[in-house]
Amino acid sequence: MNYYWQPTRIQNLASVVSTEAQIFYANSPQDMERLNPQPNVMYIGINVPNKEVYVKQMNGFGLIDFDTYTRKSGEQQKDDLTKILDRIDQLENNMKGKANVIQSTNGTTSNEYADKGNVTQSPDNATVQSNNVG
Repeated sequence: MNYYWQPTRIQNLASVVSTEAQIFYANSPQDMERLNPQPNVMYIGINVPNKEVYVKQMNGFGLIDFDTYTRKSGEQQKDDLTKILDRIDQLENNMKGKANVIQSTNGTTSNEYADKGNVTQSPDNATVQSNNVG
């Protein structure tokens, strides 16, 4: 058995396909509907008045992807804790000027402005004794 060593070349099956871009001015997303996308071509529509960018392209599965990008203001988005604190502040502002009613543990209510801030409550386990002599 005679074996000869021969160098083999390994080929890369994934070839690089160049993508081209076509850029248009668009007034709305409906302007981009008229385009029939071709593979490896990205269609970009720029809407200057609305500060939007539309991107339409055919993906690897042959489906058409359409994305809209909008310019946001420099305002930072609020996290959940900030939203909760803002809501509490809003509730406090709504309660100012209204009579605050305090609920005690035994279920009685008292108006804090009527007693000028001094709230009295009866004990929960009070008993009544009668001293009738007769």
